[in-house]
Amino acid sequence: MAKGHKPVAGSRAYWPKKRAKRIYPRIKAPQSEEALPLAFAGYKAGMTQVIYTDNKKGSPTEGQDITKAVTVLECPPLVVCGIRTYEKTPDGLKTLHTIWSPKLSKDLYRKTNIPKNPNTNKINEIDSQAEKLADVRLLVHTKPREAAFGKKKPDTFEIPIGGDVKSKWEYAKQKLGQEISASE
Repeated sequence: MAKGHKPVAGSRAYWPKKRAKRIYPRIKAPQSEEALPLAFAGYKAGMTQVIYTDNKKGSPTEGQDITKAVTVLECPPLVVCGIRTYEKTPDGLKTLHTIWSPKLSKDLYRKTNIPKNPNTNKINEIDSQAEKLADVRLLVHTKPREAAFGKKKPDTFEIPIGGDVKSKWEYAKQKLGQEISASE
């Protein structure tokens, strides 16, 4: 009996097939005029369904009730654990300074190695070098213990801030060590 041969079995939509390095995506957010975080994180809590009336003109289901699946997200606050500043170089943006908050969550040490004595004196140094800054971003971590599932290790990532560089820097200094809620 001949051996079966299926050279193109399976989807080629995502190639190569391999595990993701992290469970959160790369953030590309549109810019805004005021200094606010341009991204947020949430955990999938589950799914449910919503029944709504279709009011789209010309739709085949216009005026009828439609059932649609929806995802429920749980968004505990993010904690600003650091600030990262960038300078412009011919090769693109380069990290200039990383400032850690003096008060950090103990769960954060499960995820990353943080200096034992975070140097918060750099803030005055950066204020004097403000013209070198090209971008300022917030280093944040999630609080999975406040979510409804048993995860303990937080996810850490940096989020962009809207506005010009000076307003970004002032906002980042103000939020260092504080929480950001989804309503902000």
